[in-house]
Amino acid sequence: MSVAEVLEKVRELKPEERNLVLAVLEQEFSDDTVELSDAWKAEIERRLKAYESGEMKTYSREEAFARARKAIK
Repeated sequence: MSVAEVLEKVRELKPEERNLVLAVLEQEFSDDTVELSDAWKAEIERRLKAYESGEMKTYSREEAFARARKAIK
């Protein structure tokens, strides 16, 4: 699979899924040796479980941008 194909697939994901992919890529491939704190790791796990169980309210990209635009007016 080409980079372009991977990026296209990532763009098709829900915002929360894209954020998770980005976080994993950042953690796995970052040259920095910054370690996540235990608190952040726990928060990531909590959010992932909430998302996977359907407990977390999710928004489409369009909804998220509309809400952001409304909030800054």
